[in-house]
Amino acid sequence: MAPSVATDPLPTWLRPEQTDGVRRALAAIRRYGGALLANRPGTGKTWMALAVAACLEPETPPIAIVPAGLVVQWRSVARASGVPLNIHSQDAVSRGRLPQTGSPFVIIDESHRFRNPATKRYTTLAPWLVGRRGILLSGTPIVNRRADLGHQLRLFVPDSALASLGVASLSNLPGADAHHQALANIVITDIVSGRGLPHTRERTLAATPRESQPIDALLCTLDRLVLAPSPEVSALIRTTLWRALASSPSALGDSLRRYRRLLLHSRDGAAQGRGIGRADIRAFLGPDLDQLVWWEFWPEQVETDLVLSDLPSLDTAISEVDAWGQAGDWKARHLEPLLGDETRTLIFTTARSTVEELRQLLSRRSPAWCTGDRAGIGITTLPRDAILRWFRPGAPLAGRGPRVLITTDLAAEGLDLQLAGRVIHYDLPWTATRVEQRNGRAVRLGAISDQVEIIRFEPPVNLERRLRQVAALVRKAQLPTGIGLTGDRGWNWRVLAGTRGDRPPGTPGLAVVDTGAVAALTGGALVGLDLGASPRETTTAVFFIHRTGVWSDEREVIEAALDSATRSDSAQSVESLDLDAARRLLAPAIREICQAATGARWFPFRLGPASLALITKLQRLGRGATRDRDQIRADLIERAIHFANRGHTSGEEALIHQLASLEDAPLLARLEQLPGRNEEVAAATPQVRGLILFRCGGMADPRASVPGQGG
Repeated sequence: MAPSVATDPLPTWLRPEQTDGVRRALAAIRRYGGALLANRPGTGKTWMALAVAACLEPETPPIAIVPAGLVVQWRSVARASGVPLNIHSQDAVSRGRLPQTGSPFVIIDESHRFRNPATKRYTTLAPWLVGRRGILLSGTPIVNRRADLGHQLRLFVPDSALASLGVASLSNLPGADAHHQALANIVITDIVSGRGLPHTRERTLAATPRESQPIDALLCTLDRLVLAPSPEVSALIRTTLWRALASSPSALGDSLRRYRRLLLHSRDGAAQGRGIGRADIRAFLGPDLDQLVWWEFWPEQVETDLVLSDLPSLDTAISEVDAWGQAGDWKARHLEPLLGDETRTLIFTTARSTVEELRQLLSRRSPAWCTGDRAGIGITTLPRDAILRWFRPGAPLAGRGPRVLITTDLAAEGLDLQLAGRVIHYDLPWTATRVEQRNGRAVRLGAISDQVEIIRFEPPVNLERRLRQVAALVRKAQLPTGIGLTGDRGWNWRVLAGTRGDRPPGTPGLAVVDTGAVAALTGGALVGLDLGASPRETTTAVFFIHRTGVWSDEREVIEAALDSATRSDSAQSVESLDLDAARRLLAPAIREICQAATGARWFPFRLGPASLALITKLQRLGRGATRDRDQIRADLIERAIHFANRGHTSGEEALIHQLASLEDAPLLARLEQLPGRNEEVAAATPQVRGLILFRCGGMADPRASVPGQGG
């Protein structure tokens, strides 16, 4: 029932619940070149990845490409595990700097950061990964759309890798209702989600109508701002202001003042006969750019496209915000009582200015705080890692020190903060991924608390109607289930189904059971099948076949058969079983499955224009090599045609585009650098690895269930 697993001896420091995922990852990487470890946050994916690396590359230190904020933690875990590791920052990749070492194995942590192939970090990394194997780590691989998953997988795995299992292209993944079980071969998730993690107790806080009045008044003021003649630009700016309003008075005040400065800058530029551009805004706003969600939508040269007549209304809005801040926000009034029990608490916010506001609000508690460029306790600035250490097991003076950490989402990825027993979402991010990442800082293996409290402050009603932020989180939270990554209909159903109940007695791999009155299973067989051109390429199929010869691989049918088998208390003897008759029953279904798998290998996907152009050019060069009787060149060209005529990783696809644009001489010079050829496609070779024969009443002879044999 389960995907293939490796049999390597594993490091002793792995937890028992981690070993199955490591073995599945090893098998997937050896077969496909890569795998995604998608266990939920907090389940020890770092340790599991290091175990995979230790098995695959025991002599060569692998490369770990990790977020800058996790470099120290990765070094610590690598030392503790004894696995040598070269660590490279993802921020450096975003700036175009790649690792200098030539290790053939790569670990990419928080791989959802590489979900968009249009970003510089993706286009920089993908070509460098050509010819390398690796493992991707992300507890939240689907952020905004189904394609997020495929783009990550294609960093290591060819687009057509699962074609023989019915998934023609990783770039166009099917939903949960079609072939999703094939993804279980390269995407490894928890078989039992949350095993070993603390329980969570969640609650939501919302403003009363009276508490919402200052926010409603500010919404009316913001609605009076024209902002820009362009509806698109105006909507982006207005959304930025609404998001700041949902965070805190300080966040909105800072956003309005930044925008006022931008208007004045625009006015000065207009007086000198020039518009404002991206470079002007970047130089003026400096480190605050990450607050401008609309930044990337600005063209390189922007005419004076802001409404200067908004300045008086903007001044009014700033005055109203200052008054609101002095009176106190509703969230600020609710926060202090939540912290009265002294539970170590993580408070997450999207805005730096909100961190500063909460530092002042909770000053008597001397809270720890952390933003993108600074960290400290109370009014004292300290190194970031020293601050986070207070919330990790083994913290210095564990009974003392700060009990509250206020942080932006900088600390929401990958960090181990297991001493925390509470997570507060002071404002909400735009993605369910970020919510899960925040919770995962405390809800993780090794947590001190058996239960972690999760508290969410939600936007007031009128603000939510404009932002639709909660609705967006609900919708995006359903994406993993929609593609089969989570939920009881996910692609791990075969693994789960195979672990339910007690196995029926009998010979390992072979059982005969009495189904009693279950007519649908009378005289049928449940079959586990391996098929492939070689053991390395073996794929699996599980199906139920009725005595009439009709067969099905649908989940409901297979689970019904398993339930019937595990409930049976009248197992039959297998000594008298006529295996030849059983083979005759199975043969037509197996033949059909093999034909489908082989056919899918030959026609897995449509070649892109660049591949077709390259193949045409190579065929012409190949004819020239044949005329010249240059066997070495002909073999090289044949190998290149084979490479161009299959599915590719994202880096290989970029290489195809590059090669297709070359003239003949430079193209021939590059052919020796192409990745090696895959094994030749061969006919599928089936092997039955498991068989449960269902018999009912007096039907003791399996030949009775073979069409044409008297049954």
